[in-house]
Amino acid sequence: MPKSYSDQSEYQDLASKHRPLLVLYNEIPSNSDRTIHPSWRSGGPPLTHDYHPRDVRLILENSAILGDPSEPGDWEMMLDKMDANRRRRLDIVVGAGPSDRDAFWKRYAATDKSLPKYERRCYAHIVEGRGGYKGLLAIEYWYAYLYNDWKTVHEMDWEEIVVVLRINRNRSTTPIACAYSAHHGGYRLRWNHVEKVDNQGNRDDKNGTHPVVYVAQGSHANYFFGGQTYTTTAEIFNGLFVQSGKFPFSEEFMDFVTSFEHGNRQLIEAVLVPPSIRRRWTGEWRWLNFRGRWGSRGSQWNLLEQNAPESLVPRTLQWHDPFLWMDKICQEASGHPTWLLR
Repeated sequence: MPKSYSDQSEYQDLASKHRPLLVLYNEIPSNSDRTIHPSWRSGGPPLTHDYHPRDVRLILENSAILGDPSEPGDWEMMLDKMDANRRRRLDIVVGAGPSDRDAFWKRYAATDKSLPKYERRCYAHIVEGRGGYKGLLAIEYWYAYLYNDWKTVHEMDWEEIVVVLRINRNRSTTPIACAYSAHHGGYRLRWNHVEKVDNQGNRDDKNGTHPVVYVAQGSHANYFFGGQTYTTTAEIFNGLFVQSGKFPFSEEFMDFVTSFEHGNRQLIEAVLVPPSIRRRWTGEWRWLNFRGRWGSRGSQWNLLEQNAPESLVPRTLQWHDPFLWMDKICQEASGHPTWLLR
């Protein structure tokens, strides 16, 4: 266990040791069209495939600053523009609005994901606990999806998995709990109840170091248990719009997750986010300086179009205090108490 954030190599080792195994639906095939299962309402997922979390370059090289006529595709130029327009919006898949499901699908299908720069990847941010959480360490794993293709739609999607570790007297660490983001909240569970795998991706709930995460098709909400259909009311998403019961939000939303045996299992590389210098990042990490939204606002006339997600750093609670986010915002994933301070 490093004594300070400057010892990046040991933090990288921790991030790699506990990086989650995602259980996803199969990825969108190259040069394919978006197709829907004709009988999905009978209990199966609506889509044949889904987006996978990839290096943020895949998103940014298919994006522009909203209103900028420049053609997307140049990584360094995009970083410069994000630095110069830190509070603007991105236009993910230029010319396509949030409801253009086919356009996002086709762009993703046309992108050569075999290129090393577009590898499946997540970004690890480590936070040491303070106050009541002193003696704890949180590893945040952030996943970037090009598009949220669910009942509601929005451009781009940031999702998060948190592994909480206890710092022992000898400076070693012991995992004690996990929290998974899901829509506008999340779920938490103690480590001994979390499904786990070993370094080869084999189930090992006793000694495994990698938590298993079941990713819902389209929405990319994360769950602890697979092979199920999860339902939730839309009040979480749009507040007052739901209260009247006159809008499509008043019905239940369904999240489909596949099983461990049938899912596309990915033990994705975790890249450690370096510390900022005076709250600024340099080089290839300049995209973290961006404070705008990752996509367009969505239409006020189409209640199924949602606002694009915020950038990572302004997410004050999730980014800066994952312990409080876990305790105050996340719900229990089962009947087992998971509060960190109890």
